[in-house]
Amino acid sequence: MDRKAVSMWKVTKNLILTDVCVIALFWLIPSVKMLALLLGVLCAIGYMLWLGRCFLNDCKANLPNEDYQRIAAEFGFI
Repeated sequence: MDRKAVSMWKVTKNLILTDVCVIALFWLIPSVKMLALLLGVLCAIGYMLWLGRCFLNDCKANLPNEDYQRIAAEFGFI
């Protein structure tokens, strides 16, 4: 595996473990349900933003500049 794939696997593994912990916290301690839900939502948003960044980096590395600019303007923050 290349360095990027290893990094993606580490982040995915950590997010899966965090989600499992959030679900366990949600069911085991009823008084912290809102905190557990908030933590789960924040992890999901962070993961989506990180995957979007990886997507744009891949586009920048593999597409001509005009196509990258079009995609980045539509999906990214420029």
